Amino acid sequence: MLVALASSRAAAQRAQMAGLARPAAPAHDADSARHVASRVLADTLRRSVPWWTPVASAVLPGSGQAVMRQTRAAGYAALELYTWLQFAESRRDARRARGEYRRIARDIARQPCAAPCPDGDWDYYERLENPDFVGSGRFDVVPGGELDPETTDSTYNGSVWTRARQLYFGGNASLPTTDPAYQRALAYYRQHAYGDAYLWSWRDRQNLLGEYRLTIKRQNSADRAATNAMGVLIANRMLSLVDAFVTLRVRRLGPSGPSELSATVPWERLPGLGRPRR
Repeated sequence: MLVALASSRAAAQRAQMAGLARPAAPAHDADSARHVASRVLADTLRRSVPWWTPVASAVLPGSGQAVMRQTRAAGYAALELYTWLQFAESRRDARRARGEYRRIARDIARQPCAAPCPDGDWDYYERLENPDFVGSGRFDVVPGGELDPETTDSTYNGSVWTRARQLYFGGNASLPTTDPAYQRALAYYRQHAYGDAYLWSWRDRQNLLGEYRLTIKRQNSADRAATNAMGVLIANRMLSLVDAFVTLRVRRLGPSGPSELSATVPWERLPGLGRPRR
């Protein structure tokens, strides 16, 4: 009887131990299922990312990130829109300032010129504000016959003739006009001096010269702002392209499934800037 009782207790203990060990199998199966699901999801995401996402980001920043369902796509798009608005505004300001200083030059400084007065190039309007010259000077001092260059050094044309004489005959004033060196200097003067259609003078108009210079500065500032905005647009495209390319490579080649890239700005290390308020 004792043998039977011992056998029954041993059987009960084996049954109890088997019952305790049985739940471990479902836990192992759950871990395996999660691992398989993770790998399936990773493979699905890798295949779902098109190869052209970096190209899309280069054309329209943030579009590649949007295809990959990344929240930073909105940041690229917002910067693109804002910079384009700034570029358009700067170009508009530059055109407005350009029209204004040309109007001042035409109505005030260029009154001596023969009508109609054509617009000059950028160097022409820069010379109009040069403090070394009171005006362009005359092109032909004695109309009719041979060309007689301007000789007043305080005028632009006079400075051109002085430079021509120094280049071709050392400034020798007694050189005959028929001399080849004099003729070469005269050809230089014809090429670089301003003719009757481009004459100007600020004499007795110095108060308006200050307004003209201020308008020139506004146009220069607007042009610089437009150039800076264009640089930001190019940089935004390059950054979005590299971001999309790296993310594409990580997702397709990463051994542990899809990965995300993140970046933070060390505000506390930037001079004059603190951590932005939330």
